[in-house]
Amino acid sequence: MRVVFFQHTAVIGGASWCLLEILRRLNPAEFERHVVIRERGPLWDALTEAGCDVHWAPRMGVQMPSYSAYFDRRDWPARLPYVLLREAIDALRTAAIARAWCTRLRPDAVHVNTVALYPAAVGARRAGVPRIVLHNREHWTDYAWHPLRTALKNRWVAAGVDRILAITREGARVFGGVDRTEIVRDWPSFDPRGRARDLAAECGVSPNAFVVLYPGGLASYKGGRVAIDSWNLVRSADVVLVLLGYDPKGWSGRGLSRDLARLRPDRRASVVCLPKTRDLMSLIRRSGVVLSPFTAPHASKAILDAAQLGVPSIASDWPEAREYLDDGLTGLLIPPGDPVALAAAIDRLGADREWAAALGRAAAEKVGREFSAERSMNAIVAALRGEAAAGPVTRRPVGMRGGAA
Repeated sequence: MRVVFFQHTAVIGGASWCLLEILRRLNPAEFERHVVIRERGPLWDALTEAGCDVHWAPRMGVQMPSYSAYFDRRDWPARLPYVLLREAIDALRTAAIARAWCTRLRPDAVHVNTVALYPAAVGARRAGVPRIVLHNREHWTDYAWHPLRTALKNRWVAAGVDRILAITREGARVFGGVDRTEIVRDWPSFDPRGRARDLAAECGVSPNAFVVLYPGGLASYKGGRVAIDSWNLVRSADVVLVLLGYDPKGWSGRGLSRDLARLRPDRRASVVCLPKTRDLMSLIRRSGVVLSPFTAPHASKAILDAAQLGVPSIASDWPEAREYLDDGLTGLLIPPGDPVALAAAIDRLGADREWAAALGRAAAEKVGREFSAERSMNAIVAALRGEAAAGPVTRRPVGMRGGAA
């Protein structure tokens, strides 16, 4: 069976890592795996290493703007028609590119790994692909502030997709009127090529320090500035903030300098910056808590990864995060964009490390009970084959709130 996967980024993290996990678990004797990707980078190399056929389509457009992309500038009323026209052109071009690749490769099924590439599903449909699956992972899927845009997007998805796999109930809800949605959870996983890291030797972190890990990098919606602003307010002694994904070179270095300038001079010594790494497992194991202070409706897979290793998380109180952790039982939820609340939560856990450890143990039980790789892979394989899901994966109409997953 030949399957074509459409992917938007070659950076390994988030959706990219999830796609790599899926492809590694698919039996190559049963599935001929092709990936059409718009960038070259680490994911390209990893996909090739995994035995996939990788194809480059650099002109595919990514539909992933946030509210701030439109309204942060004073001249937004004049710019808005131009931005929307550019997005429409990108969407049409992406559909045409996807149609051309599907006509060339003639797959039995297409998997679009992100709603940011949803026009690829329309192109695949126009190429006559029998089964098209969209994997919805993103926070930007619900444009409540732009009803016309939301309606057009949902109409395109309804026209091009046979089944939607959503990683959260909230991710299933946003596609109102599309009744082919199935909740298929991501699962915790790590790069097996990672190594054990000694932060004490590498960065001078005290063996007794309470390490607070922020793995979000410079992506603004992940709350890096909230984490840094909160650090000025943390009162606990012997705590260290590790900022992961802050590369000291190039564009990231310039962003890092701007963000670190927000720190008080007396707090700078307790902050460690590390570039992106394969060694997330060892860093989480050394941590007392992992931060997910998203400023947009979303939640990080790092919450699941931390839970698997018995480490609690502090996350912004979005609907997705409530599905990943239980406030006060497996971690803590705070108001989005609130550095004061984040600092208070860090202080609570830093002052009571036994309670933090108890939250981590409960988080490990929750993720082991609710986030099964085998169950999710059964559902993904069934979707690619066009079969009913095998196993107790919840299927529900989109547009409904609530319900168990």
